[in-house]
Amino acid sequence: MKINSNKTDLDKKREEERRKLRRKFQMCLPLGALVLLLALLCKQFAYLSDFTIGFLEGIAIALLVAGVGNLIWCKVKKEKPFE
Repeated sequence: MKINSNKTDLDKKREEERRKLRRKFQMCLPLGALVLLLALLCKQFAYLSDFTIGFLEGIAIALLVAGVGNLIWCKVKKEKPFE
């Protein structure tokens, strides 16, 4: 009897961790777009160094790629990505 309860507890923990990870990947796409917008605005108006703007653009692209990857993964698994 204890074996089954431990297994269900482990399944519940794994499902909770998956939900948390999924939520983080859901936030990558809008966050990446926001950081890219910030980098482009800083390039136009703030006159930051090229390194700083390149760093912001790199972070934005990485976040956008992770967000698009999540959308593709959800499409393959036939899940709703923002639910």
